[in-house]
Amino acid sequence: MSQLLFSSKTASLSPVLTSYDFLKTAAIVIMVIDHIGYFFYPEDMWLRAVGRLSAPIWFFLIGYAQSRDVGPRLWIGAGVLIVSAWVTGFPILPFNIIATMIAFRLLLDPMMAVIQRKPETLYPICFVFFLIGFPSAMVLEYGSTAMLLVMAGYFTRNRESLPYDKTEYAMFCLMAAAVYMLYQIKVFFPAFSLPQEILAGAGIMGVMMLCMCFRPFSYTDLTAKMPVPIAAFFRLCGRYSLEIYVLHLLAFKGIGIATGHIRVDYFSFHIF
Repeated sequence: MSQLLFSSKTASLSPVLTSYDFLKTAAIVIMVIDHIGYFFYPEDMWLRAVGRLSAPIWFFLIGYAQSRDVGPRLWIGAGVLIVSAWVTGFPILPFNIIATMIAFRLLLDPMMAVIQRKPETLYPICFVFFLIGFPSAMVLEYGSTAMLLVMAGYFTRNRESLPYDKTEYAMFCLMAAAVYMLYQIKVFFPAFSLPQEILAGAGIMGVMMLCMCFRPFSYTDLTAKMPVPIAAFFRLCGRYSLEIYVLHLLAFKGIGIATGHIRVDYFSFHIF
């Protein structure tokens, strides 16, 4: 029987699989597909189109989470990837997605406090994020439009305490996904063909609708029936996603260098 959980921290300490584990595992699998395309098959834009479905899950969960922790694990992960970029001659900017997550976690609560005091500021703030989407993406990976997905996660978790009705909540979440989607397929990935744009666009909107239905549950019976290795895989992906993200990027970069897929200029500092 499924049991409602009250925090993801509790879930991380339990051997029982949770809805967080399943959602994060899906995001990691899609992320790996995306990075296989990025590092080894850059000409295959289908892999990158599929990969557009991963980041929205992570950004949504930042807003959905009750914690705004920006502890050492995040800073170390972001720092390791920045150093690895410098060592291999990759551009330092934009800073990696972990740095983006740190910035969003620090910004979210103060911004939402303003919106709760003055609900009419919601869409002006969103419009600013839309306007600075491209320049902000030159500093932080994914840019300011991803903050709209973080806000959608916050709205989903706290919608009963926010001064918006169900229709306004749903419209906001779908608007956030649409703005993010348009930037992804028209600004950041202009090489997508029309079918690839449709796949990425429909996938992002579908992910948002799925996330809007997300609730923290544990699955005691399902965990007991699942083969141990499979359950362990879901727990690994769900509870060590940050470590997996950093280590798989380092591994892919090392394999790419060893196989000649990536050319490097060691210790060459590039901002862009």
